[in-house]
Parts: sequence; structure tokens; C-alpha cells
Amino acid sequence: MSPKRPTHISDWAVTCLESLAREGLGAVLSLGGALGLMHYLDYRDTHDIDAWWTPGASGAEKTRLLAVVERCLASHGHVERRA
Repeated sequence: MSPKRPTHISDWAVTCLESLAREGLGAVLSLGGALGLMHYLDYRDTHDIDAWWTPGASGAEKTRLLAVVERCLASHGHVERRA
């Protein structure tokens, strides 16, 4: 079974994922949860992006990735980072 782009994905999720791909950061991110599964079985709507760093992700890549996501989400509303 080959992955396919889900049809039930929010606009802000598309914006974030496309921006990460343009920045060349897709290789340091692993999608999971409903969104990851929807690439194989597009069965329901979701507004979440569950993701993890790949084991080889550098500190600089993590920083860049978070900056891209925050910039994308800020265009859709308030962003607050907690650590």
C-alpha cells in the first residue's frame, strides 16, 4: 500500500506541512497519529498533526522546524509555545 495525500486535512495543517517541505525539513519529521494513518486510510477529519523528530535531527534542524511551524500557525491565529 502506497501513501497518498489525505483529503480530510485542515488548511493550517496543509500550510505547515507544505512549508516544512519547501524548507527541506520533511526528512527530520515523522508523522504519526490520525494524520499519519490517513496517508494510508483516509477515514476521518482531523485537525492535529502528531509528529516526532527523527533520531538524526540536529538541534539546528529542530530550531528551524519549530520556527517554520510557528510562522505558519501565526498566520491562522495566536501561537504560544510551551516547553
